[in-house]
Amino acid sequence: MIKLEVNKSEILGIIDKAKANIRISSYENVRDRHINVQFDCLLRGYIGEFAMGKFFASNGVVVDSVNHMPVDGGMDVDFVINGLHVELKTSLVPDVDVDVSNVVSSRDIKLLKRSSTIEGLKGDIHIQLYINQRRKAKDDFLVGLDVDLIGDSLYLYDKLLCRGYLDSVYFVGWIDRGSLVERLNLVEASQREWSFSGSIRSFWKCPLRESRNPLEIIDYFKK
Repeated sequence: MIKLEVNKSEILGIIDKAKANIRISSYENVRDRHINVQFDCLLRGYIGEFAMGKFFASNGVVVDSVNHMPVDGGMDVDFVINGLHVELKTSLVPDVDVDVSNVVSSRDIKLLKRSSTIEGLKGDIHIQLYINQRRKAKDDFLVGLDVDLIGDSLYLYDKLLCRGYLDSVYFVGWIDRGSLVERLNLVEASQREWSFSGSIRSFWKCPLRESRNPLEIIDYFKK
């Protein structure tokens, strides 16, 4: 795992971005979510994106564009690097795993199934980040919170306990599309996807323990 850095002033700016872009799509939500949870989900996605961008920059990887919208009108791409479309997944730790150190052995890269076949998977590179916070505990806290989501960024930083993002963002694994397609075509169709209780969507199966080491991604892009 690689811990990614983000500071308070950066989070305050990210909160402003989240407020300006709060448009929750039922298509992208994989389960029903309270508005506070939806906002925090958007916020931590932006935090993960920002932290990953800093990681690339500090290691000499040039990002051509961020939140790129393809000409075919499909979903936006988190990063474009050397012409490759890079998708980022930012997740909270399942409560049963307790902390991020346990997710690698039992969890998957969250590859939302948007097509009937794996060949239809969008994106060239898929990166999984984890926020070292327990999902249900965080959701329960947010649901019980009386908060003005259009308040100023410092108010929201304190109210949503955003200090918890300062030292908790981890890059845990990644996979290139070609390797994933090849791997899944070697297994039975019933073993190619997974879901979870309460989810309205399915995911392609890509265990983190079988994904590529985070330390390898810089050389991958530089080559």
